[in-house]
Amino acid sequence: MFHALFARLTHLSQIHRSRRQLSRLTDDHLRDIGICRHAAELEADRSPWEGSGFGKSRNADPGASNVPAFRR
Repeated sequence: MFHALFARLTHLSQIHRSRRQLSRLTDDHLRDIGICRHAAELEADRSPWEGSGFGKSRNADPGASNVPAFRR
């Protein structure tokens, strides 16, 4: 049980770090990967558990988007 909790916290920390790094990319780098500044800022502002599968219901619709409608 402790291992699963540690793994989850590590995963959330990695997501947070990735989103922070995304926010620091230059416009040229973002353009290279096909992301506009606005989309990068929206992603960077998300909480680590958004889109990470954390708290996701096992019975959730697999075809449903994890992104709220205003962020699509």
